[in-house]
Amino acid sequence: MCPPYNDNIMLILVFSVQLNWLPAVGALAFLEVQEGNGTAALNRLAPLKQKNPNDPALLALEGEVNLVLQRYPEAAQAYEASLRVYTYEQHRDDWALVMYSLGNVYYFMPGGNRQAYLEQAVACYQAVLQ
Repeated sequence: MCPPYNDNIMLILVFSVQLNWLPAVGALAFLEVQEGNGTAALNRLAPLKQKNPNDPALLALEGEVNLVLQRYPEAAQAYEASLRVYTYEQHRDDWALVMYSLGNVYYFMPGGNRQAYLEQAVACYQAVLQ
């Protein structure tokens, strides 16, 4: 099993996919996670998600918060939804950041078929390098 994230890695992750108008929301969500209140962090995103359910930056932020909270299936779902909008052809840089984060989800995902998760992580990382 992989070690949990430390505080510095969580900070890097939360800001790694902060695109467009979300840095302040991401910072507040990160502070709530640091205070041990992951539910508040996710609740902070909920009204924004209701107004903009297909905003890829918001979906990526939701993925980051879930990743830091070690809610891996939810993180993968949010990143995959973001990648349906951030396509390689139209949003290459944003796509690469989210694809890299999706690779991190699979890298840290516990249980199940560990080999399959690692292969998915490698596939995500290789896609970013192409």
